[in-house]
Amino acid sequence: MSRPRVPSYRLHRQSGQGVVTLRDAATGQHKDYLLGKYNTVASRQEYKRIVVEWESRNRRILQTDASADFTVAELIAQYWKHVQEYYRHADGTPTGEVQAMQYALRPLNYLHGSLRVADFAPSSLKAVRELLVGGYTHPKYGQQPPLCRTRINAQVKRMRRAFKWGVEAEVVPAAVHQALCAVAPLKRGRTTAKESDPVQPVARAVVEDTLGILRPILADMVVLQLETGMRPGELVVMRGCDLDTSGKVWLYRPHTHKTAHHGHDRIIPIGPKGQEIVRRHLKPDVQAYLFSPSDAVAEFRAEHRRSRKSKVQPSQQSRKKRRPKKKPGDRYTTQSFGHAIACAIRRHNRSTPNEAEHIPMWHLHQLRHLRALELKREAGLDVARAVLGHRSPTLTEHYATLDVAKAADIIQKIG
Repeated sequence: MSRPRVPSYRLHRQSGQGVVTLRDAATGQHKDYLLGKYNTVASRQEYKRIVVEWESRNRRILQTDASADFTVAELIAQYWKHVQEYYRHADGTPTGEVQAMQYALRPLNYLHGSLRVADFAPSSLKAVRELLVGGYTHPKYGQQPPLCRTRINAQVKRMRRAFKWGVEAEVVPAAVHQALCAVAPLKRGRTTAKESDPVQPVARAVVEDTLGILRPILADMVVLQLETGMRPGELVVMRGCDLDTSGKVWLYRPHTHKTAHHGHDRIIPIGPKGQEIVRRHLKPDVQAYLFSPSDAVAEFRAEHRRSRKSKVQPSQQSRKKRRPKKKPGDRYTTQSFGHAIACAIRRHNRSTPNEAEHIPMWHLHQLRHLRALELKREAGLDVARAVLGHRSPTLTEHYATLDVAKAADIIQKIG
């Protein structure tokens, strides 16, 4: 998409000065700025200064009463454009923060969209927070369930971030954001908001049972994530060109990862077990993703052909739709990867009458917690932190959890 045209430097005939006409991106209002004597160095510099400041405000015209009638809905509309442009991976795809911000701004717009930003007070923010604590019915999106305490605190931070951006864009009075910073987060045991269950490692036995009901490509992805301890988002973007296979231990450098925008490097070592899996999925095109839903669909169809007993009729050689509404993607997302595993578990449990043979539901992040606990037991906290890619050992302790079994064993020995 081409960049919008920058207003030109012109002669103002009535005064003999240079002039530039700026347009407000939100209201469409035009305003002329006189720059000084035409075609002088000083007027050219003034032109550049005014245009640069206008661009930095997302093409909003600064007025002395800019926030007088500026509403929360207008702030959200302007901030949303910034969110969609700013929260992107290196390859241009949106990060998960875009969707998270959408869910945070929705109740804010629902409750206070028509309120002037100058009148938005801490009590206004607390009112939105109460909506999240008890749940509410949205006129467009229906029933919104209550959220847990930690997620409510995260959503309130995102709302505050919108007002902070508004101060930077000079459409929100600085005093409004300063007042909102006084709203303290909800504390455990001091609120009616529900508490979330801590993420616990999934048992190895449960993972082994699950592998037996998964398609080969999904089973390989689960095993590779467990062996390396990588994040699901790092697994699904794996490509041949991101692998260094020159040593006994391969090194995987994801081209995009969670902390890339902080300037952090992420290097994931892959041992013999992981290398065996990766070899099965390497492709001639080193830019192609190793784990692809289209490959899984092709594998599924090939398996059905092999297991077919009757002769295949010419009309049944290919049953692909000519114009499918949705084609398999070139790679899995963390959502589609987790959804595929959850569907397989539900399908297995529905078809198994004996409840004792049911597989407990688990999610991908529990694999990382399991690997953290195993690494901490076998090699210590520092090794676990290096493998998981954590900057802080405190975070690794959170993932590894308290090793109660080890503590109980020590207590038994020392009495």
